[in-house]
Amino acid sequence: MGTANWQPKWWTKDKHESGWENVKEALKRDWEQTKNDFGASGRDLDQDVDDTVKQAAGKDVIPPPNQANAPDGTPKQRDIGWSEAETPMRYGYGARQQFGSEHRDWNDKLEGTLRNEWEETNDSSRRNWNEVKDAVRRGYEHPRH
Repeated sequence: MGTANWQPKWWTKDKHESGWENVKEALKRDWEQTKNDFGASGRDLDQDVDDTVKQAAGKDVIPPPNQANAPDGTPKQRDIGWSEAETPMRYGYGARQQFGSEHRDWNDKLEGTLRNEWEETNDSSRRNWNEVKDAVRRGYEHPRH
């Protein structure tokens, strides 16, 4: 499935990688909570968007993996594991930094650009665009909330 090492040509360590490392754990908790909300294999962490945004911005401490936050709601996402979601979410996060000034909101033109870039890499270990599109969009939209 996905590999966390894949990155688009424009991805740089200084601009994208350090930011991704800062938000990665918050998004991972959000992903686990979302799976739980759908009755899948995730854990109930009482993680909601506000928690994730504060944690990703460094304004709130990220609790240990099995420790819950204060109760609240959470956005929904289809059930795939974090190991499969990380690469497309990371790609979406970096794409926000790369294309966010041109595309404030997700739109068909942006999606086409990202889909083409995703598909042009001939890597059979990665999932196809339709399987990862929601996670890419989540990574693109999430950091700006």
